[in-house]
Amino acid sequence: KFVQNFTDVDDKIIKRANEEGSTFEEISKKYIEEFWTDANGLNFKKATVHPKATENIDEIINIIKTLEEKGYAYSVDGDVYFRTLKFKDYGKLSHQPIEDLQSGARIAIGEKKENPLDFALWKAAKEGEPYWQSPWGKGRPGWHIECSAMNKRYLGDTIDIHCGGQDLIFPHHENEIAQSECANGCTFSKYWMHNGYINVDNVKMSKSLGNGIDPLVIIDQYGADALRFMLATGNAPGNDMRFIEDKVKSSRNFANKIWNAARFIMMNLPDDFKADKLPENLNVEDKWVISKFNTLAKEVNDNLDKFELGVAVSKLYDFIWDIYCDWYIELTKPRIAAGGETEATAQAVLVWVMKGMLKMLHPFMPYITEEIWQALPHEGDYLIRAQWPTYRQEFDFAAEERAMEAVKDAISAVRARRAEMNVPPSRKAKIIITSQTPEIYVGGRDFITRLAYASEVEVGTQTPQDLNGMVTVSTHDATMYLPLAELVDIEKELERIGKEITKARENLERIEKKLQNESFVSKAPEAVVNAEREKADKARALIVKLEESAQAMRG
Repeated sequence: KFVQNFTDVDDKIIKRANEEGSTFEEISKKYIEEFWTDANGLNFKKATVHPKATENIDEIINIIKTLEEKGYAYSVDGDVYFRTLKFKDYGKLSHQPIEDLQSGARIAIGEKKENPLDFALWKAAKEGEPYWQSPWGKGRPGWHIECSAMNKRYLGDTIDIHCGGQDLIFPHHENEIAQSECANGCTFSKYWMHNGYINVDNVKMSKSLGNGIDPLVIIDQYGADALRFMLATGNAPGNDMRFIEDKVKSSRNFANKIWNAARFIMMNLPDDFKADKLPENLNVEDKWVISKFNTLAKEVNDNLDKFELGVAVSKLYDFIWDIYCDWYIELTKPRIAAGGETEATAQAVLVWVMKGMLKMLHPFMPYITEEIWQALPHEGDYLIRAQWPTYRQEFDFAAEERAMEAVKDAISAVRARRAEMNVPPSRKAKIIITSQTPEIYVGGRDFITRLAYASEVEVGTQTPQDLNGMVTVSTHDATMYLPLAELVDIEKELERIGKEITKARENLERIEKKLQNESFVSKAPEAVVNAEREKADKARALIVKLEESAQAMRG
């Protein structure tokens, strides 16, 4: 059973009502409705019950009467206060000794407390304010007491978990503990869970600062899934959360990536496609992606069990974007074009892994995952009812995973080196691979040829005798040799590098002149000076790298 309460009468609500010439009921109704509009837009699940303070006045009065009878509360001219010093455990949640709290407390003008730490349980009615009849006269509840009353009514004397913002730890939650434990004579809450702040431009988002972000505006621009995913991404327990619109854009792009992957799958599925299990004859790349997903399921479940939502979401993002979309889909394209059994196997694995990803992503991005789920062949009705993925020993293909990772590393290394040399993908070149595990690269020859832009791939265990004019690229398991003349026009490339070196030297000279200016160094902020020094270091490093490239080309 879950309870989420609404404070529908307090000092701020009454003040806002008076300023707007309205009533406290109209003000609270307006903001509660706005809350539900935002919550529904983000697909938040409702609690079991959502009580309001004004619906529990009798329960509030009963608790105050109990506290008064036990000597924990006292009334003064219609106000009722809690005797804080009488509760010896006060401060246990915020870990603040009561002596320290007492030394900093003050009694406001007009208050008639016995002690500065005492807080209001019931407030006598003032002119123009709402009120209810009570044993102490006309008045209304203090802020803290409503939560104790609603907890007792809907959940009992002791609850399992109490949640709230970290700014409520003291005094609000501290006061709730004092009221409830003194009235009921038992532990108020077994566990406490507090959320941090959302920061906008490194400033806490708050109503008083007027820097709030309207979720409906963000949803209109980027979608609810993108906002939800951004809030979960990088969410570390105990830390405040920074709202950065660019991260929402990135989350929107991630949603587009998944959508396009799903479109690719569905465009290539036959009308009579049916696959409720994986085929028996799997290729190495199939076993690789299945094994990687199997490990992902284990790790994400471990993270979720530890409430490491940000870590879990980050792992899902990396797998979906890199492993599945950028690599596995590309690896299957020739097989889909080829048709026959190899196409059918690729289709089955594509669907199986996609469905598993949708299940794990559903809590964070419910809308797009449900939309894709309904479009794919599936059993049952809604995605939320599908069986959650778990680690399965039979899907641990360690040898195939290692082999495919080695091939993937080789392709990535060659492509990175080609990019450094500004070689377009259209320009093919022979690749010679030497490794102590040549069978891995023989098996991945087709992938390397296509994805590393090779004209041919030669695999062996011995280093070529003549390395003159060869570009060398290494991974942990292999060394690749590419004939330089097949990659670039050496004379034109040397000319290009020469121009880059001249430009870099001119930039370095300009920075060094600035750093040699004593007036600049002495008067500019230290951070600005250090930034210029970093620019100089980067310029020097670039010059060294360009000169090394030129020397390698000259042989």
